[in-house]
Amino acid sequence: MSSKDKTVRFVDARSSEEVAQIKEAHEGAKSVKMTFLGAKDKLVSFGFTRQSQRQLRVWDPRNLDKALSTVQIDQAAGVIMPFYDEDTDM
Repeated sequence: MSSKDKTVRFVDARSSEEVAQIKEAHEGAKSVKMTFLGAKDKLVSFGFTRQSQRQLRVWDPRNLDKALSTVQIDQAAGVIMPFYDEDTDM
C-alpha cells in the first residue's frame, strides 16, 4: 500500500505486520500503484514525478533500495492501474 508520506509498504496478510518498504518510490504526491510480474520475479510501480509526469519503475523484491529501471511515460493526470498477464507476458 502507498501512503501520503510517499512510502510503499508491504504487509504480510497473515500477521498484519509490515515486512518491507520503499521510501519515496515515486516523488509525486499522487498514489502509487504496483503489481508483481510473476515468474519474472520483479515488481513494477506506476507513480508520478514532482512535475506530475507519469512514471514506471521496475524493482527487485530482494533489494528495494533502488529501482532497476525508470521510464518516464507522459504528462497526464490519470493514475495508471497496472495489470500483468503471465500467459501473454504483457
